[in-house]
Amino acid sequence: MKPRRKADGFTLIEILIAMVILSIGILGVTALQLVSKRNNSDAAQQAEAATLVLEMVERMRTNSSSVALAAYVANEPASIRANPPPPEPDCGAAGANCAPLDLVTYDFAVWERSLAGADERLGGENTGGLLNPVVCVDGPAGISGTYTVTIAWRGGAALPNDAGVGCGAGAADGGERLYGDADEFRRTVSIPAFIRVPPA
Repeated sequence: MKPRRKADGFTLIEILIAMVILSIGILGVTALQLVSKRNNSDAAQQAEAATLVLEMVERMRTNSSSVALAAYVANEPASIRANPPPPEPDCGAAGANCAPLDLVTYDFAVWERSLAGADERLGGENTGGLLNPVVCVDGPAGISGTYTVTIAWRGGAALPNDAGVGCGAGAADGGERLYGDADEFRRTVSIPAFIRVPPA
């Protein structure tokens, strides 16, 4: 009787098992990449929102007359347009001499364009800015004190709602809530700053 030869190589079932294990690993890496991309996008939006809030705080400090501070609090934009027009009057032009209220109008127009991403365009579409931004400026209108500038926008994933910040809570457009049924997609950045009215 001849001894049986030992089979060399892999059987079909071993190859199939290896393929299944490899497929599960590739799906896991793909899911990790998607989560990472979404989190990076949320972090970039939060950094952009913080930069825009600081920009408005500095604009308010620069234009801190009593009448201007009252106008910043009273005239915050009700909503951010997708394609806001360029600021009028253009207080950023060389040699421009704008009154404090003109400067408030200019500051809000520039800020609105930044929030909407109107200055970053690709193929006629805004590519920068925040998704569904809402802005709030609160403070003791027209006197020295702590002013809080807040931006709310729609994030990429549902998170617990921060009920301690009212800006953008329950905001809707055409009957549809901007940040989900329970504001679970609402993200906010708030910066309080003391602004002093200069002596007359």
